[in-house]
Amino acid sequence: MKPAPESSELEAVRARTVDLFIMLCGNPDDSALGAETDRALAELDRLLTAPPGD
Repeated sequence: MKPAPESSELEAVRARTVDLFIMLCGNPDDSALGAETDRALAELDRLLTAPPGD
């Protein structure tokens, strides 16, 4: 099992993922896209913070 990433590493991954998502999909403030962005980021957060092996 690999060790859990440090909090700063998670924040860096989240920030970069948000940047990439916006570049690929456009403005996350658009209501329809904003909802999809929120869902994608919630899933990313769940995956990044899940205990190793889950």
